[in-house]
Amino acid sequence: MKFDSRKAFPYPVLRPGSDDYVGEVFHIDPPKISVSNQVVEIEIKYNLSSDEIKQLIENGDAEYVAVITCRATFFGEMPLFSHTNIVKGAIETSKLRGSVEIHPYVVAKREILSFESSSINLEFGNLPFNFSSGDVLAQGDKYSFKIDREVFNPLSTVVNLNLKKELAPGDWNLSFDEDKVQINASQKIHTIISNARNSNDGQSVLLSSIYFVVVMQAVQILKDDPKMRDEYKWTKALIGKIEMNQIEIDNTDAYKIANKILKEPLIRLGDLFSGDKK
Repeated sequence: MKFDSRKAFPYPVLRPGSDDYVGEVFHIDPPKISVSNQVVEIEIKYNLSSDEIKQLIENGDAEYVAVITCRATFFGEMPLFSHTNIVKGAIETSKLRGSVEIHPYVVAKREILSFESSSINLEFGNLPFNFSSGDVLAQGDKYSFKIDREVFNPLSTVVNLNLKKELAPGDWNLSFDEDKVQINASQKIHTIISNARNSNDGQSVLLSSIYFVVVMQAVQILKDDPKMRDEYKWTKALIGKIEMNQIEIDNTDAYKIANKILKEPLIRLGDLFSGDKK
């Protein structure tokens, strides 16, 4: 099955920018997209007003189709089919990178004879239409979204730990004006963090302490100054994590965002003390 959004059809097709049908619409809502390191899950809701085309779908003569494409990885034309106005599918994340497009259609599933609709433009005449299997009956505007592979890297890849011997034993500070967030730590704090990094238990403690502070402060900076969101490597990585978790940064407190991005670190810390380690 090959789809071409620029194709001209010898029969009426319900689509934006065309007057083949009068007073009818076909489009999709912004899809629900969930991205993980393994799969991209997509849920698409169709909006179709034509009762006659809906009847074809209900009768099993036609179906909703979403074609997923990604030029950067040469991932081509994976169609998702559904007889309801909601279609779900999953694609391996490794197959996608950069811009991903969703092209919505209604397609004839089998030969259709003597199709009529009162909404078809009178310029086509009053004769009924016949369709072959695979013919496009409706076509919607494409929807695009982006997949950034760096989003799946841990935030630790955009954080540097620096030894500052001039600081008092318990002191440390943060700097956010470089590509990576800088944690400047005294000799004692530097040693504590370095040792903690080498064990799962230590990492659990770090996530609930210094890394929670780092992420919360970084999020607050991006909330206060939206222009910063595309400024540095760490800002892009953090925004990617926020979008991947479907968080509304402007309407969510910084500590709640940090808790979600770090996957509820206090739960992990609780498992450490309860002996229920995962």
